[in-house]
Amino acid sequence: MRIALFLALLISVFDGFAAPRPLTVKRMGLEQGLSQVTARVIAQDAPGQVWIGTESGLNIYDGTHTRHLRHDPE
Repeated sequence: MRIALFLALLISVFDGFAAPRPLTVKRMGLEQGLSQVTARVIAQDAPGQVWIGTESGLNIYDGTHTRHLRHDPE
């Protein structure tokens, strides 16, 4: 019980130090370089690149440019 209370207190203290990050939303489509308009998976890595998985491959958006990677079985 003491350990759980201590952990809860510790988490609440450190949560106060975390700076809120601003949220930016952009609409992307074929005109912005996506390989397909339907995204199956979206993730952002530590440097800020957005990885977008579609049926036709993987798109990497760095805030300015979009790269498209496809699986080539040969």
